[in-house]
Amino acid sequence: MYKKCISLCREMTIKFVVPTKMFYFAPHITSAHPMEHTYWICLGSNHEPHTHIPKAQAILKQLFPNIRFAPEEETSPIGINSSAMFVNQVALFRSSLSIDEIKAQLKQTETYLGRRPEHKITHLICIDIDLLRCDGQILKPNDWQRDYVQRGLKHV
Repeated sequence: MYKKCISLCREMTIKFVVPTKMFYFAPHITSAHPMEHTYWICLGSNHEPHTHIPKAQAILKQLFPNIRFAPEEETSPIGINSSAMFVNQVALFRSSLSIDEIKAQLKQTETYLGRRPEHKITHLICIDIDLLRCDGQILKPNDWQRDYVQRGLKHV
């Protein structure tokens, strides 16, 4: 529903087609990155989370078929002045893509789902997808230590 993958052998990319949008992503296994990495991410939303989180899940399942999601957890906002509760969810997947390639895919997914820079001002976050860890390297130490992240890790 959200995408159709078409392999472009010549450029070694996959065309990611979504309604009215098109993304280009590198394939999961390439000769440039033959080793698989384990990635931990966290999804969050405080604006229509029961719409945005499932949409993000669907896209992530297409990008990373081996992804596993922890149960969603409602949390109070941290670091922003908002009364809207967040829904957060930890997920784990394996990929041979680099950290930079994964970050680009996550950013494109956020943008497709409606994330805009001005949302940091309004504190209405339709979707936020943070890359927390790659293998043994913790990329967001403050987020990694949050209670809801640690609880979510036990489920993936």
